[in-house]
Amino acid sequence: MKPPILSLLAAGLFLVCLPGCQEQQNAAAPNKSVVQNIAGAGEQISMDQAISWTHNYRSHYPSGLRAVGYSAQGIQSLLRQEGCIGIRIYNATTDAGEDLYILVGVDAAGHDQTYASLLDAAPRCPVWCAVSPLAGDVSAFSAATAPVSVPLTQEQAVRWTGTYQYHHPGQLRGAYYDAAIFEEILHQGATTGIRIYRALMHNDESTFVLVGIDGNHQDQVEAYHRVFAKGLPCISSECAPGSILVH
Repeated sequence: MKPPILSLLAAGLFLVCLPGCQEQQNAAAPNKSVVQNIAGAGEQISMDQAISWTHNYRSHYPSGLRAVGYSAQGIQSLLRQEGCIGIRIYNATTDAGEDLYILVGVDAAGHDQTYASLLDAAPRCPVWCAVSPLAGDVSAFSAATAPVSVPLTQEQAVRWTGTYQYHHPGQLRGAYYDAAIFEEILHQGATTGIRIYRALMHNDESTFVLVGIDGNHQDQVEAYHRVFAKGLPCISSECAPGSILVH
């Protein structure tokens, strides 16, 4: 049996060592930040679902942004970037208070490629709308024109996503869709672009609905056309680690 004095010394040495040992353990432990699994994000839905979800959105936000059309060339310019495996769609608000989307390529680690191209687009509905079951009553608006993708500066993208997120805390910041979805839409034939609609699923969860645009600037909504939704949602900063577009 150890003398009492030796037991006290041993206990003291253990207490002195404990903080340092704990620091060594913490230093050795990996940083387990949460990163979304982005593989294969987004899925095909039926046209009936797309019509119902876009109608649900318009019922909640009758004066809100309905859709934005992007040119095939603009989308392909993102997909051709080195390391790009998909596109993240961000909600944004301009300095004039106009809602829009910003598109950015995403790499295999889930990081936004903000050092490369960032896209805005025209036309937006409202004011320029396709005659489509996804758009609802557009009789008060102008006819859709050819989709045009517009490059943005980093400064604009940061400011406009920040404005939207400030005014919509806790709401959908954006969503990620796999490259294969964009390519499948663009390869349907006679497709000049992709229109992206805001939608609310029946659990009132926000999503984007993606549909092709034909040569007459209308949505490709025949039975043989494909429509996609339910991309990987971005609500917290963990969805795009380190991105300057998540505030």
